[in-house]
Amino acid sequence: MRINNIFAAAHSGNGVMTLFFLDRGVDPNIQDDNGSTALMMAAEGGHKTIIQVLLKRNADVNIQATDGSTALMIASKMGNEDIENLLREAGAK
Repeated sequence: MRINNIFAAAHSGNGVMTLFFLDRGVDPNIQDDNGSTALMMAAEGGHKTIIQVLLKRNADVNIQATDGSTALMIASKMGNEDIENLLREAGAK
């Protein structure tokens, strides 16, 4: 199993595959080479349901990528207020 597939699953909004990886022990806070997390990928893709799943699995909303961006910053950049609000409710700063 390639660990980075959770990133593609989250970015594409594939809930079944995201859960597949989480159920098999993939850490929801694992970061890729750029420091991005599945939560950041889901925020970029605009996938609220995936974000909710990741948050229930203890995804950290305040992890920063190597460029300093967070899931909240990405949601804001994408103009997705629903996801911004969801992340703020989960403690995003």
